[in-house]
Amino acid sequence: MKRDPPKKLRRAYSEARAEAQAKANEYGGDYGLEVLGDDYHVFRLPHIQYRQGHEVRCEVVYPEDLDKCQPGHGPMARRV
Repeated sequence: MKRDPPKKLRRAYSEARAEAQAKANEYGGDYGLEVLGDDYHVFRLPHIQYRQGHEVRCEVVYPEDLDKCQPGHGPMARRV
């Protein structure tokens, strides 16, 4: 079976990662980053205990200033 060549993504990973980091820093919440079709998709994640499906499998981008993290977000948040 012949495989199709990988699709060219509309924007680079670094651009999508920078967007996710900027949003996480601005709002104090975690953001997810994943490939969806031919583009990177950036989306806000719910509290850690409510994440499921693609929210668990995506790359998580945390706010850089951990003092501004909202409850249930950040690398120190735990599932209940």
